[in-house]
Amino acid sequence: MKKITLILTLLNVVFAIGQVQKTNLQQFELPIEVRTAFEQTYPIKDVLWTSDYEGDYAQQLSYIAKFKVENAEIAAHYNQDGILKLIEESVPLNNLKPDISKYISDHYGTFKIKEAVKIIDSQNKTTYEVGITDNTYFFDLQFDDTGYFLQLLDKN
Repeated sequence: MKKITLILTLLNVVFAIGQVQKTNLQQFELPIEVRTAFEQTYPIKDVLWTSDYEGDYAQQLSYIAKFKVENAEIAAHYNQDGILKLIEESVPLNNLKPDISKYISDHYGTFKIKEAVKIIDSQNKTTYEVGITDNTYFFDLQFDDTGYFLQLLDKN
């Protein structure tokens, strides 16, 4: 009986430690530089902030502000110093550039378009990423601002 009690106690301790670690990972302190840079650009009050490691080898800590403007969902990515790295804006599927729609129809006719985003990077370069699926595979197709296909990004 003592062994069972000891095992149950150990399991409870392990579970409690796991919950504390999970909570700490989800909470972070937003640097004042990031908050100030965001507020100077976007006078938005209803914002969801997250953090993530991005870039090559996921080594760059980014702070991401997610919010809506009219019907568009927007994600603004900042580095730790409050420098805007990129903006992602949802694009209604019926508003895709004709060249993008044609390319997908010609090359991926059996796939369904699931989502589309317009991305503006820190050099003001615009690209589009369109998520497509055939219910088995999910890919992002990347296009330049004129609708010219650049590359396929495997999301599997």
